[in-house]
Amino acid sequence: MSMRDRYRTRAAEFQAPARIESSEVTRRQYEIVAQHYSRLAEQAESKTSPELLGERQRPKVVNRRK
Repeated sequence: MSMRDRYRTRAAEFQAPARIESSEVTRRQYEIVAQHYSRLAEQAESKTSPELLGERQRPKVVNRRK
């Protein structure tokens, strides 16, 4: 399981009790933690994208024939 998937799973684990929590304060705390895990998942996904691995930073080769 990738880190992205682990973070998404943890986010869901905090979202579930937030849906049924009767205390507004506690519900908001669950939601905040879930949001943090969701952001971690996004960051983990971005770190494995080609753009961040240098694919985007490579200069384009231009073939200029005269």
